Amino acid sequence: MSINFINVVVKIMCKILLISILCVCSLQSVQAQQTVIDSLSNKLSSLRNTANFFETDTVYINTLIKYGSKHRHINKDTLMSVAKKVLELSEKSNYDFGVISSYELQGHFYSQQDKDSKGIFYYDKALEVYEQTSNKVPKQKLYILNAKAQEYEYLGEYAESLNSLLQGIDLATKHNYNYDLTLLNQNIAYLYISQKYYEQGLEYYENSILINENLGDELFKAETFSCVADIYFKMDRLEEAMINVERSIPVFRKYQSLKWLAYSYDVKGKIYLKQEKFNTALEWFFKSMLLHNKIDDGTAKIDVINGIAQAYLLLKKDSLAIENALNAYSTSKNINYIKGEITSTNILYKLFQLNNNFEQALWYRDLNIKLSDSLYRNANKNGLELLKVNLDYKNEKALFLRENEKALAKKSLVIYIILTLLIILGCILFVIKRNKNKYKRLNKVLKQNREELTEINNTKNKLFSIVGHDLRGPIGSLKSLLNLYSEKMLSKSELDDFIPKIENNVDSIYFTLNNLLDWGNSQMNGSYIEPTNVTVTNLVESSIKLLTPAIEKKVIKVNNNISEDVVVWADNDQTEVVIRNLLSNATKFTPEKGEISFNAIDDGNFYKIEIKDSGVGMTKEIQEKIFLMTSNITTYGTNNEKGTGLGLTLCKEMIEKNSGTIGVKSVVGEGTTFYFMLPKPA
Repeated sequence: MSINFINVVVKIMCKILLISILCVCSLQSVQAQQTVIDSLSNKLSSLRNTANFFETDTVYINTLIKYGSKHRHINKDTLMSVAKKVLELSEKSNYDFGVISSYELQGHFYSQQDKDSKGIFYYDKALEVYEQTSNKVPKQKLYILNAKAQEYEYLGEYAESLNSLLQGIDLATKHNYNYDLTLLNQNIAYLYISQKYYEQGLEYYENSILINENLGDELFKAETFSCVADIYFKMDRLEEAMINVERSIPVFRKYQSLKWLAYSYDVKGKIYLKQEKFNTALEWFFKSMLLHNKIDDGTAKIDVINGIAQAYLLLKKDSLAIENALNAYSTSKNINYIKGEITSTNILYKLFQLNNNFEQALWYRDLNIKLSDSLYRNANKNGLELLKVNLDYKNEKALFLRENEKALAKKSLVIYIILTLLIILGCILFVIKRNKNKYKRLNKVLKQNREELTEINNTKNKLFSIVGHDLRGPIGSLKSLLNLYSEKMLSKSELDDFIPKIENNVDSIYFTLNNLLDWGNSQMNGSYIEPTNVTVTNLVESSIKLLTPAIEKKVIKVNNNISEDVVVWADNDQTEVVIRNLLSNATKFTPEKGEISFNAIDDGNFYKIEIKDSGVGMTKEIQEKIFLMTSNITTYGTNNEKGTGLGLTLCKEMIEKNSGTIGVKSVVGEGTTFYFMLPKPA
């Protein structure tokens, strides 16, 4: 007993010592920040006490601007009062730099306060004044663009955030602001990471590291290492994550960078948490919290509180876990931080479930699902918008470069003409001929780019057409039915009557989603295929097995008359998608106790694969439009199964990519035969 008591005392003393050390470190960091503020305050007092002092003196105004900006993460009330004073003095003296800075400081004040933030409004006012002034300071615009991008990111407007950052990169590149380029690349990387585009995020961080190698900025390098550590953590590459975060922490301590040090401690805590070293994780989360209590960074602090709650949950200290999770939830809700709400409600659901409080557990689970669905929809939207903005930016940049090349080519032409006039007429003719060929090549490139842009736009239209036409309807019907049931307007027995319809709707949605993923993959990867020797009968058997429930439900007889000798040269996965879709359509439009047959016909250098059914058939008009994405034809099977508007278009694209053709023959009331031709192996 005495030994155990001594051990407990030792542990308590160690923890007290650790907390004391952390408090000292935090105090030193805060004191370093306060030293800068005190220095600026003394400078302001000194200026006011000089003879012939004028408040409108630009040196005084610039010092006020620096003083206000240092309070951004410490005391926002001071920040706003300084901003208003700067605006008053700058307007009196017509000092545009001061007016712009005042609006920027007010943007900082309103940033990340709530989802109706006025931050963007004031950043835009700052940029508006900047464009009108004759004495432009490019770095001032750069800082405003970066701050505006951060605010857009907080508001969930990722496309707008990326657009501001890309403008900043153009400006920094133009003026060789390499230091700022590293920061902008980091911020773009963060946007991609937030949408789980980890590889793209790493690419931008690598750009930042490459630029920083020439600058030798130790602090910036550490910030990059810390961010890269978080990416590796999210990719479950924990060893690489730990290496990078360990490289960053000593530098942040050296420069007393509180915000980044708190962030690195949080990342390290999450790594230990995933390694199931829960007590160690808690220690690092507590270190981060000590720093967050000295700075103003709400969302990051919530992430740390959630980390602490998660650690307590895994340590089975339920009361402490609940206390921290509720704290994280209420704080997240106050500032509309949805990610924080999702994490905390998930922890609370697990905790109340473990404590057999099923009513509370169910409430938090439902709330978590609702928040997650909202975030998932926004993430998909933001992800697509990010890709579109990046694509538009690259296209605009490429167009700018081409126009610049054309302008340079014209200048070169003038120089050539002047020089050749001094020599002989023959040289003039040579130059004219050469430039004519150059214009032809440029026109060819422009034409190709226009075609690519048209194809990209068509792809976007196809995507929204599919989602709107084939998914919204079934999902809407299902939602309406469930709403009726949840509102007790529909009894359980009545709901049971709808189960077959629900099952058909879910099958339709599932099949459409599979096709949508296959089609999306083919669009993203372009025309890339991997042809190989494909034994057709094996793919037919695989598709029959997959669709057996639907086939047996309608008592349909399926005959696979294709021998193992029938081998085609095509992409195996794409061929299977085609067969699966054609068999699914045949099943839908064949009546009960009908028949479906697979046949193969040797056609010289090709095999012709037929899928024949004894179904309802189709008119000539439908046959002409059935392979077109733009037709939006909706047809229903013999048991009212809904046909997809994507499957046959997907089949046509995939068969044609594999050097084949596809077609249909049908007579109303007598059945339909779909066929496709693929080449034999060489």
